[in-house]
Amino acid sequence: MRDRAQYGDIVRYQIGDKLVVHLICHPDHIEHVLLKNNKNYRKYTPHALLTQEIGGGLLLNNSESWLSQRRLIQPSFHLSFYERLSSSTRSASASMLEQWKSHSDGARIDIEEEMSKLARFSVGQTVKGADVQNEFQHALDTAGGRLGLLLGNFGIEKKNPRFRNAVRVLDERVYGIIAAHRQKMEASPDLAPTDILSTLMQARDKDSGEGMSDKQLRDELITLLLAGYDTTSRTLTWAWYSLAQNPEVEQKLHEELREVLNGRAPTNDDLPKLNYTSLVIQETMRLLPPNPIIARQAIADDNIGGYKIPAGSVIALSQYLTHRHEAHWDDVEAFQPERFAPESVAARHRFAYFPFGGGPRQCVGKGMAMMNVTLALATLAQNYRLSFVPNHVVKFDIEVTLQPRGGLPMTLHSRL
Repeated sequence: MRDRAQYGDIVRYQIGDKLVVHLICHPDHIEHVLLKNNKNYRKYTPHALLTQEIGGGLLLNNSESWLSQRRLIQPSFHLSFYERLSSSTRSASASMLEQWKSHSDGARIDIEEEMSKLARFSVGQTVKGADVQNEFQHALDTAGGRLGLLLGNFGIEKKNPRFRNAVRVLDERVYGIIAAHRQKMEASPDLAPTDILSTLMQARDKDSGEGMSDKQLRDELITLLLAGYDTTSRTLTWAWYSLAQNPEVEQKLHEELREVLNGRAPTNDDLPKLNYTSLVIQETMRLLPPNPIIARQAIADDNIGGYKIPAGSVIALSQYLTHRHEAHWDDVEAFQPERFAPESVAARHRFAYFPFGGGPRQCVGKGMAMMNVTLALATLAQNYRLSFVPNHVVKFDIEVTLQPRGGLPMTLHSRL
């Protein structure tokens, strides 16, 4: 924030002897990199260990196979599947409600931990039809939790036995899941897919007719689990944080939930009516984007805003800063869900807000993520409200996502 305020919309950093990083935050420049000249910018992966863990999934693929991968994966996120896929979120939210009922009014909970549990079950069910088991989650945390996507702390070395064991556990679990799914599908070839992994297994390239190899399935499965889990859990955590800070917004949310749901659990048919709930989520991702920064690397020399961008230099695109750009947002630190009313969105630069990226590489699961978060928040918020623990100071951490340091303790209050 300080560098942007002092130096403007493009700030250049020299990291070590070779790496040059350009921090950009103006929507015109974001649009240039992600859309208008996107072919000159590839995904930036600063450390081979991240690729070793996630593999060549859609998130990190920079090769010519990316487009065919995208085409294979896209049908798994078609609207026609949403009703089927949303059942996992509804189930996870209902289960959490039952757990919360065992707490006394005013009980202290860690909302980050609670939303992580919900997301782990929901995303695991959606992607592969099973909860992300503790062993699998531990492997994800060990292999991925300490890796930053841009300039993070790379304390895990390739020879570190803890890291190697975590990747081995990931492989054992994921390949076991794939084998079990394949066996089930072969036994019942006419069975409709009930999760994303099943649809990925059935996907065929329209030109070659080929499906995904087990290695491709492994890479996509881990990518989807990591991306879906982080986005869902962080967004829900920060939504509760934002509601507790803004009681007038919380009241409007409760009024909508009472009017639309009247105490029953939400379904997909309710989503178009949960308009204010959606606005709350979008404003949450404006102020506290789950992924506060993404990175690209210039393939050839370029010019952005009159500044030369040398080939090989890194472009850091900051959602956190762009979502606070004074030229495109009024009263930038205020939590105002009405910013996302259709007329306001239409009048604003389309890259002033990009929590899911943009251009050809926009997150393929954007629609599913919004569906899951909306259903979960609506289910829980119509039954409970949360308030801050006195004297607790919330501090922010950025590893891969924006998260509260040491969790986020809050007190639970029934609305029934």
